[in-house]
Amino acid sequence: MPNVDAVQYFVRNIYPFVKSEIPDASLSVVGRSPDASVTALGDGDPSIVVTGTVPDTRVYVDRSAVAVVPMRIGGGTRIKIYEMMAMAKTVVSTSIGAEGLHYADGENILIADEPREFAKLVIKALREKEWRASIGVNARDFVASRCSWEAVAEQFVGLLAHSKER
Repeated sequence: MPNVDAVQYFVRNIYPFVKSEIPDASLSVVGRSPDASVTALGDGDPSIVVTGTVPDTRVYVDRSAVAVVPMRIGGGTRIKIYEMMAMAKTVVSTSIGAEGLHYADGENILIADEPREFAKLVIKALREKEWRASIGVNARDFVASRCSWEAVAEQFVGLLAHSKER
């Protein structure tokens, strides 16, 4: 339900602003077993592609210029955001979409909760390639410094050492 709501919200409330500024923009909705209401979103607009299950989502992330996470309902983990950040993608998310994650808004992710503000960030990221690339590189470096096997192992060793001191 949160994902269905997010896609519908984006298409109805944000995407029209993006399309008005960037008419050739497109949206790929990638995820397994999309709800019929989500599949229908692509029926009336050829710029919206709903893939359903794909063997490797990284192919679609790699092709994208910007990743959007317009979540309005909380719950679950947001590992997909870190996965997209690890691929050096600029992620535009709501604060609920990035809830529970460490990040630096404006440095390694872009956060907006109002439709027009969200659209403005997407539009800026699409238009300003160098800025978008710098956010993506910062995102990748941030995730690598906190979530790589090396970083996690180092944190784990630190926790073990700390617990041993008690």
